[in-house]
Amino acid sequence: MNTAIDVDARRDLAEAARHLATGRITNRDFESRLPTSSERELHEIIFYGLWPLYDDFLTHRLTGRRALTTEGRAFVARIILFLRSGEPYRFPRSTGLGQIPVLLLSILSFGWFGRFWRRYRWRYGDQETWPFFSRGDYDRALRHPVYFRTRKDA
Repeated sequence: MNTAIDVDARRDLAEAARHLATGRITNRDFESRLPTSSERELHEIIFYGLWPLYDDFLTHRLTGRRALTTEGRAFVARIILFLRSGEPYRFPRSTGLGQIPVLLLSILSFGWFGRFWRRYRWRYGDQETWPFFSRGDYDRALRHPVYFRTRKDA
């Protein structure tokens, strides 16, 4: 079950993600700016969408050889658009203690079970538009991008 949308936390996460992706802040700065929120689904977005963008062991910016690819920038832009869209996160939650058996089975099967489990759990949503659940949700948000609004549109 999804929790209520935390507009302030989503806005703060979108801003931090934007600054991380453009190299304005380091990965450590990004982590220190992660909002605390009652919206548990934000953890899914951080864990699957933003955390894989950087190295945990070094403090760095996403610039130079660590800069995001064109696809990576588009992925982060989609996450930011989602965070600012007001759309609910409708994919099933897949982080937390319940994932320990999945992790163990994935290790034992050299990753096969994890890939199977992810496809099974996300079978109804459009993975090409994640974190949006459907192409329609994504297309609707594209018609009203937050960062390109004029004052009278906001």
